[in-house]
Amino acid sequence: MTSSHKTQSFPHNSSIDSSWVCLRTDGSIKIDEGFAATGGFVRDHNGRWIVGLSKYLGNCTVMEAELWGILE
Repeated sequence: MTSSHKTQSFPHNSSIDSSWVCLRTDGSIKIDEGFAATGGFVRDHNGRWIVGLSKYLGNCTVMEAELWGILE
C-alpha cells in the first residue's frame, strides 16, 4: 500500500500564528453494512502533515461516529 500526502497551505487571507495547528476529524457510517469508522489529521500552520488517525468503530449512530472522531 502506497501513501502520499500533499502539502496544503492555509488560505492567504487567514493569518495563523506558528504555534497553532489545524485539526480535522470526521466520522462515517454505512447503514446497510452495519459499520462505522472515524478519522482525522493534524497539520501545522504551513499545512504540513503532522499526524493522522483512523479507527473502525463497529455499529453506532452517525452522532456517535462524529463524537468518536473528536475524542480520538
